[in-house]
Amino acid sequence: MFRLRKWYLDCVTARGDAFIGYSARLRWNGVRLGYAAALVAPEPGDVVETHTFLPGRGPSRSANGVRWRCRRLGLAGVWRARSAPIERCLLQTGAGGIDWACVAPHAAARIHTPKGTLGGLGYAECLTLTLEPWSLPFRTLHWGRFLAGGASLVWIVWEGDEGARHVYRDSRPCETAEFSPCRIVLADGGTLELARSRVLRSAPVVSAALRSLPGLARRLPGSFLLAREDKWLSRGRLEMPGTPPVSGWAIHEVVWFP
Repeated sequence: MFRLRKWYLDCVTARGDAFIGYSARLRWNGVRLGYAAALVAPEPGDVVETHTFLPGRGPSRSANGVRWRCRRLGLAGVWRARSAPIERCLLQTGAGGIDWACVAPHAAARIHTPKGTLGGLGYAECLTLTLEPWSLPFRTLHWGRFLAGGASLVWIVWEGDEGARHVYRDSRPCETAEFSPCRIVLADGGTLELARSRVLRSAPVVSAALRSLPGLARRLPGSFLLAREDKWLSRGRLEMPGTPPVSGWAIHEVVWFP
């Protein structure tokens, strides 16, 4: 039986300092693995990534958001939700599925790291995967979130054998008329444009740290080790009919599965 529960949490300051955190638990064919990682990208400065296989308890939901403390990484953060959570079963098959809990689509976040404290707008989600990822019915995954002072847009787009678009504006589902990695046109006339992108990560999905674990690496299909992700931090501008445009930051990615 395969079961992966993975938290993703982020924060971007007004000037463009970015934080991304991951906390995961894997149970699969006798393998029991805990993992946590952090990516800090100061503006200006180099991207720094750290990880641990002793992640502690992991993030916890509270009445108004999420709290996370990882002593091994020297992290402590709070995400106070500004909009309603989104909880959906994105996929269900006889072999397993994907449950998505977007706990804080739009949050006020504050994270203490060994390099300093970041405060700004943030996002937190928890994904539970019971379908082996090399059996997913798509070959390309687009994911992203755009946050501004009074607006948010979150998207999950699959391309391949079973395509799908899951797009939410201010926690409410919406239809899209056009989609590309840097431009989303909503059916109601709204448009999100992304520009001035900074690469946060361009690497295999399975990190070098995870590949170093013989108990895990020898069980993974060789083709899955070729899966790659490109993740960016971009300035964004959201225009909605009848309202002034708003500017903010987006974190977005494309994942390619072989």
